Amino acid sequence: MSPLGAAAVWAGAGIAGAVFLPALRLRRLAALVPLLAFVAVLLVSVLPGVTLPTDTSPGAFHMDRTTQGLLMASAVSVVLMLILSPPAAGAEVRTLGIAGAAAVVALTSAHPVVMTLALLTAAAAVALRWIARAPGHTTLAAGRVAIAGGAILVAATAFLPVADVLAGPRPVVASALLAGGLATLLGLLPVGGWALGGMLRLRGVEAAVWPLVVAPAALLVAQRIQLILPPLGVATFGHVILTMGLLTAVWHGFQATRAAPGGRYARVLVADLGLAAAAIGSGHTGLAQAGGLFLITCHLLMAPVLLQPPGQPDQRPRRLAWLLLSGVPPAPSFWGRFLLLEGLSQVSATVLTFTLVPMGLLFVASVLGARGAAAGRVQASDAPPARPARLAAAWAAVAGAVAMGLFSTTAAAFIFGPT
Repeated sequence: MSPLGAAAVWAGAGIAGAVFLPALRLRRLAALVPLLAFVAVLLVSVLPGVTLPTDTSPGAFHMDRTTQGLLMASAVSVVLMLILSPPAAGAEVRTLGIAGAAAVVALTSAHPVVMTLALLTAAAAVALRWIARAPGHTTLAAGRVAIAGGAILVAATAFLPVADVLAGPRPVVASALLAGGLATLLGLLPVGGWALGGMLRLRGVEAAVWPLVVAPAALLVAQRIQLILPPLGVATFGHVILTMGLLTAVWHGFQATRAAPGGRYARVLVADLGLAAAAIGSGHTGLAQAGGLFLITCHLLMAPVLLQPPGQPDQRPRRLAWLLLSGVPPAPSFWGRFLLLEGLSQVSATVLTFTLVPMGLLFVASVLGARGAAAGRVQASDAPPARPARLAAAWAAVAGAVAMGLFSTTAAAFIFGPT
């Protein structure tokens, strides 16, 4: 099994599921699509792949342990999301398949053009589905901005490689374009409002494609893209992504404390993505990757629970999920944010201040979310009980996050391999 084979399974299962599951009235089995993708990604390291001409070319597809762990965590998150949500429509399953396949290609390709084209494909699939599902100003903005961000990434590859260019405008232009394109796909200010708007406008499964599939892939690509830039380009890329990331974290952390219960989690997620992106710009690659991956994995477990509308029959998993995002040890969010803080604190005292402020705001937002879930439990007392499968999936997500917090080092090694 090769990485391209895993991508083919994602796309093929999504397209086949979109065609056959609604026709056979088996839409509740849509979780089999990401489950098959999970197995395919797992088999990449177990079964030897067929030798292809691309295996020895500069654009070879290679899946390291970190990439494999992130892709498997993303697939598990989508499985949980589909179990917890109402039955998915065929178009939603198709979008998941296309975006998942694009994420595999983006994270396993060694060629910048292929990598950026894959991210553009994922962004286009999400934006077009959002426009078709809920036409309006918000979703049309998603189409314009998200696709433009992916196109900027592709355009930036025209300036690559720049590793042998140590001065002049070329490294600056290429790095600025790369930072702007990645900031767009990560939902950072001032170009990422499309992502938050889509998450607030659409229901769980449709909105979940970006946070569960596209954003994690874009974050890991951003961590790796600095390796192909010269020192001047790294500095430009770092300054841009650091500034945008910190502004995003502060603004959305503040807005999360004021948001309605149904929109609070989306802002917390974007704020944490801003912190992870800012850590990449700090220049401390090891801390940025470890903290960012750990924090995004925590969100991959919590998002299926917290993206559900408030007022579910059993609010206990939702309340615990909010507490696990509070940043108080031994919550997994604490370890992820601590590593990011450790990297950002080494930049300057000003950056340290701008890092501590959103972390405090996110703690307040999480406490408010937990209180809202407790109140929602009383309001939903007369609702019919949740299906056993949904309740089991919610508790499984919470249990996984608890295990990450209690056994942080072991959990990180289990998911992403030894470092």
